Amino acid sequence: VLFSQIRRRVEVAGCFFFKYEEGRRI
Repeated sequence: VLFSQIRRRVEVAGCFFFKYEEGRRI
């Protein structure tokens, strides 16, 4: 269960970082 929470948190952080990069690029 702990691994699942960490993986989910990493996915959310990755998505946020991707959006940030897209916003900064434009």
